[in-house]
Amino acid sequence: MRESIPTRALQRLFQLRVADVMSRELVTISQADSMSMVARLFRRQEIQSAPVVDEEGRCVGILSAADFVRREYALGQPANRASLPNSRGSVATPEDLAADHMTAGVQSIDPNRSLLAASRMMCASHIHHLLVINGEGQLLGMVSTMDIMAALINAVDEAEAVAR
Repeated sequence: MRESIPTRALQRLFQLRVADVMSRELVTISQADSMSMVARLFRRQEIQSAPVVDEEGRCVGILSAADFVRREYALGQPANRASLPNSRGSVATPEDLAADHMTAGVQSIDPNRSLLAASRMMCASHIHHLLVINGEGQLLGMVSTMDIMAALINAVDEAEAVAR
């Protein structure tokens, strides 16, 4: 008896690892880059987030569109209201650095973990990106919720093609 399309699609999804779907060509930013420069880069590259690296190229955080929203909120607050401070304790300014607004201590995942494990981590933490780092601490890529959704669609499409 032939397996159903949903069964085939699920089997394919269970076989996939983070390394199979992650983005390998990353745009990284320096913690010393200005937020205005990063905004231009995000727009030009059409990206929503980027790993932040230090002078030695080590990943020290991630900067996302959500970080820009928090920053813009802080910039728009009148001086007499409580505003969102940056990491140095002062109010955000137009030329803040990426290090002032990045999320440090980001969650990461090993490239050999399953997509299910990545999905669970993202759901539990309400995040949309995981940095992919190997056992030596080397940044290999990033997996996003869109990467996982694309894998789901591809698994269903493959199962439908086999069923024809």
